[in-house]
Amino acid sequence: MELNKAGLTEQPFRTHGAPLTFVHYEGQVAATEFLRAVWTNPHGLGLLQGPSLSGKTTIIHHFIATLHEDPSVA
Repeated sequence: MELNKAGLTEQPFRTHGAPLTFVHYEGQVAATEFLRAVWTNPHGLGLLQGPSLSGKTTIIHHFIATLHEDPSVA
């Protein structure tokens, strides 16, 4: 994460491990629902895109944590 692009001088989030919390913003809920729809579709393929620092990795980690199986993720 490039801190200066976000106007920060020090790291605001953990750089390793799971996030301390997940806040359910409308966009994050929609992205999680999208991932769930792709996951349940046997022919599903999904793409999450967005600018730097928009939470894509956090959303994916949260989604994987809610699964009741051991997924392979690329």
